[in-house]
Amino acid sequence: MTAPADLDLVTLRQSLQSLLPDVGAGAALQHLTTGAGAAAESRANIVVVGEPSTGKTSMINALLGCSDLLPVRPTASYIAVGGDRTSSVRAHYGDGRVTSGDLTHLAALLAEDADERPERVELTVTDPRLAGVTLFDTPGVGGTDSALAQLALTAVQQATALVFVCSAAAKISIAERKFLAEAASRIDQIVFVLSKTDKYADWEQVLAENVDTIRGDFHRFPPGRFDDVTFVPISARLAHMAAARGNLTLARISGIDELWSQLLRISAMHRELDELNTLRAIASAIDDAELILADRKQTLESAPEDDEQLAAVTRQITLLTEANSAWRMELARAIDTARDEARTRLRRRLNQLRDRYDAKMQEKIKPAMIPEIEATIVSDLCELQDEIDGAVRDHIEEITRHLLAGITGGDDTAATVVNNLPARGENAAEFLRERTGPPQDPSATMMGLTTAMMGTNTARMLITPSLAAALSVSAGGILAVGVGAVAALPVGVVWWRLQKKFRERASDVISLRGWINECLNSANGEISLDLDRIFRQASYTLQETIATAMADALQAATDARKDLGRARDRAAADLLRLNKVRTQLDPLREASRIRRQALLAGPVSGSG
Repeated sequence: MTAPADLDLVTLRQSLQSLLPDVGAGAALQHLTTGAGAAAESRANIVVVGEPSTGKTSMINALLGCSDLLPVRPTASYIAVGGDRTSSVRAHYGDGRVTSGDLTHLAALLAEDADERPERVELTVTDPRLAGVTLFDTPGVGGTDSALAQLALTAVQQATALVFVCSAAAKISIAERKFLAEAASRIDQIVFVLSKTDKYADWEQVLAENVDTIRGDFHRFPPGRFDDVTFVPISARLAHMAAARGNLTLARISGIDELWSQLLRISAMHRELDELNTLRAIASAIDDAELILADRKQTLESAPEDDEQLAAVTRQITLLTEANSAWRMELARAIDTARDEARTRLRRRLNQLRDRYDAKMQEKIKPAMIPEIEATIVSDLCELQDEIDGAVRDHIEEITRHLLAGITGGDDTAATVVNNLPARGENAAEFLRERTGPPQDPSATMMGLTTAMMGTNTARMLITPSLAAALSVSAGGILAVGVGAVAALPVGVVWWRLQKKFRERASDVISLRGWINECLNSANGEISLDLDRIFRQASYTLQETIATAMADALQAATDARKDLGRARDRAAADLLRLNKVRTQLDPLREASRIRRQALLAGPVSGSG
């Protein structure tokens, strides 16, 4: 394979940022940090990570030849140490504030009793070896298996290389390996350090076990990632003793010189390492994106029951549409039956009222009782109005439920019509119940009742009666049916037509008998006409609504099937696009490998 001479990582990264969200794999972009693929910095960022009490800070102090430069006690801040011509300290806080000072301020900034600790501290010292290196000391409180591990990972995102510190006190832990796996997916160059070798006589055995554990952890590390892993054994205490005595033998045994050799080599090749880190992040992003898309495609391809369910819905609605005349006949039959039942109920109730008042008229009626009897007639007919009104609503609800159950295959999908009815307000019957008492003035009472009924029922009549229904079909193929509200069923319009009767008062018992019969007969005729009109309107509205709803449902099911096919096609196309990107990445990987081989011509401890 011929590798391109120029690795245009910025272009590749930009293409991935454009591609991955478009194919539904945007989560993979978390591997591409803000700085990945950008122009390399002028120095190497080397991040020191490890569990608490592994000696990370003591190691950095030993590297800088100053045993008390950085506080060795646990801290929640991470510290960046770089070189400059003058020493200084800059503290960065969570609210964006930055404070500056000299080295004497460092201990106060990180003191346990400090009022507020900074998130990070930037420290510069006059050490020429740090001219091209910045060392990051990450938090150790809670360890790499804690929430504070996120702070260390934040520093890792900007790292050129890692120094992973393990203590000779114990074998590398699962928590350490979990953190290492996350960091190793982003950083190409990792230097492994075994600290505190002066304290533990069996440190060589621990070192060998750590090497075997890392090489054999295929669950967390990809094959070949750490085949050449080695540890640099160090002792910060021996390094400080060597510096104090000028003892070169102790300095060599301490391992600090070997570690500096590793760090300076990283500094010399930091641009290439930044490039390799970018390639590693890009490769991880593509791997994650492939997994996401493969899972999407498998989900779609392994769900034929969804497709079959949609097809079944389509067939069901098609059959219902083809059987148009059948359900129209069923609707007509149901309407006729409901109308007949409502008329029968009306006649039966009117006959009961007629019999009651015939019996009443057999009693001895005094002229003073006439207004009270008239008021009772009004109250009874008003209650009859409400009764028939409720019966009509019940019939319409039952018809709607029956038809929708035939369409959807069950009763549970039809909403209760009554629950969707608008508030009826105060009707004449309620007025009578709440306001009628022992009449002081029968004439005034009759006039008040008549006025109340006229106001209530005129308002009812002015509301246009309609039956609105809306059906919808979910893309998953399950019909969700909703029945709209009956805006108004003004059976009480009869009172508007009977107002003349209410204004004509009976003057004697004989005229009262005739007045009662005329009211009952008129109520029978007018309410019967009203029933015909309401059921006719309900029939028209249901026919139109159901026909439209079934056509919409058929279209929705058809569209859902098309969407399923398009989604599968998109998933397949996305995989092809990612494979193309992977093909574009292969020559870049090859060029990086050749460059890496050239740079690492000699053995480099701790590389992986």
